[in-house]
Amino acid sequence: MRSLRIPFSARQVQRLRWIRFRLTCKLHETKLEDLLLGHQNVHLRLPVITRDPETGSVWDHTALGILVHALKPRRCFEIGTSMGITTAIIASNSPDCRIDTLDLSRDARIGSFFRERPEAERIRQHTGSSREFSFEPFHGQMDLVLIDGSHEFEDVVCDTRTAMRMLSPGGIVLWHDVGPDWQGVVRALEMCEQSSEICRLAGTGFGFYAAAGSPLQWKAERYRSTKASAARILASVAGFFSALAGADTVVDAFGATAIVWDGATSAVSLCNLLAGAATLL
Repeated sequence: MRSLRIPFSARQVQRLRWIRFRLTCKLHETKLEDLLLGHQNVHLRLPVITRDPETGSVWDHTALGILVHALKPRRCFEIGTSMGITTAIIASNSPDCRIDTLDLSRDARIGSFFRERPEAERIRQHTGSSREFSFEPFHGQMDLVLIDGSHEFEDVVCDTRTAMRMLSPGGIVLWHDVGPDWQGVVRALEMCEQSSEICRLAGTGFGFYAAAGSPLQWKAERYRSTKASAARILASVAGFFSALAGADTVVDAFGATAIVWDGATSAVSLCNLLAGAATLL
């Protein structure tokens, strides 16, 4: 049996994965500027800029800092401390905020970034599993909850329920790594009770939820009105994804740098693929 291999660069493969994710994800999407309409003189402080993939992108850090400055939280709980860079961003952009942060690991580098910073006096570090930690003292107290711990489906479901119980009136919840690389996170948000009220922040890896009365709100109606227009545009490349559906190894292929079909692939599917690829890439 003959095979046809069509090479893509790693960058093109990643773009294709995001395009497929945006087409199939059931969560709404909104822009950061839509959340910030009416806010003026929004300042931003980034304590560090790094390329370390474990810490998140500069765009995610920027979005987090801006949201925190606009929200002005007084209490925050972070699930998943890691090195503590996002903890420091929250503290740097909300000078009156007291932060609790939890991580499973006891490694010395957990929280190491903020430990020597002046904001450290407002940060309380906890060690333990988010499934076993006692959150009762924090119920109804948190203006901001950031979830960036385990990315397994069951753990994200548990952390999401915990976050909703901790949330204060008008508070917000942020989930990090809402994207094609972390399907456990995405599925948990798509299936949770509040899924219709959760959106993805375009251009970032964040999911966003705002309780009633929050100064940061998004409009599902605006999303639905633009979705029909987007559907007409996406129809022009529908054949591309039909062609992808004809590849038995499409999931594996998106993790590599090529997409492979066997000899049974139709010429029509290949034409759709090439036409769609030319449009998208």
